[in-house]
Amino acid sequence: MTEYLDKTKSKDWTILGILKFARSKSSLSVATINDFKEELYAILQSYHDKCNIHINSKNKATKILSNFNSLFSTAEVRQFIKDLEYHEEARINVTSTYTATVLRDQQENQILIDQLRETFNSEKGKEREKSIRPLDVEDDDHSYKRQCKDEGLSDLIE
Repeated sequence: MTEYLDKTKSKDWTILGILKFARSKSSLSVATINDFKEELYAILQSYHDKCNIHINSKNKATKILSNFNSLFSTAEVRQFIKDLEYHEEARINVTSTYTATVLRDQQENQILIDQLRETFNSEKGKEREKSIRPLDVEDDDHSYKRQCKDEGLSDLIE
């Protein structure tokens, strides 16, 4: 708020202007509006009490302080607060919709992952079945080596 008061000509100071400035800095919400109001009052009071401030700024701070509650009750300020509330609700709804979409997608992805694991495990089981099938015992060493190669068990061949 002090940034607004320092950068804006005192003749242009308005409650609505300060509110808009605070919203642009994303430090304002419906939940914090009363705290904001108290803080603004304290800041304006400090401007009023300062001795090294321009007389016009001091007078404008005094004028705002003298009508502080009524200035916060104008139609424009009430509309600003309603708009602020509307935008907060819209943001919450968008966030909720996004969260629901993400959760649904996560569920679908988990089903696909489970299906892939099941397919992989069943194919791995077939390979295991193939690898643990007893090798045909034949008289010659050559057929044993051929069977190992055919079944992908080359590492058993010494």
